[in-house]
Amino acid sequence: MQARLLDSAAVGLADVEQAVRDEADLVVDYADTKYSHPAGMGSSIIALPSLQPIRKGIKFDEICAIIARRFGTDPRAVA
Repeated sequence: MQARLLDSAAVGLADVEQAVRDEADLVVDYADTKYSHPAGMGSSIIALPSLQPIRKGIKFDEICAIIARRFGTDPRAVA
């Protein structure tokens, strides 16, 4: 399932296939945010608690840096 998400162009919950949503423990959709990408880049998805990146999207590097500072593990280094 993870490789499928990495290639996904979904930018909103409605764009995410039902099979993908069914795999999630929690799905949150709060519409567009101030970080919405004008060209339609999707959100970053990082699995918890493993911190494994599922999809590299908007603000991915910034999110990884925050996680690394707060929890001592950089998702970019998780295989």
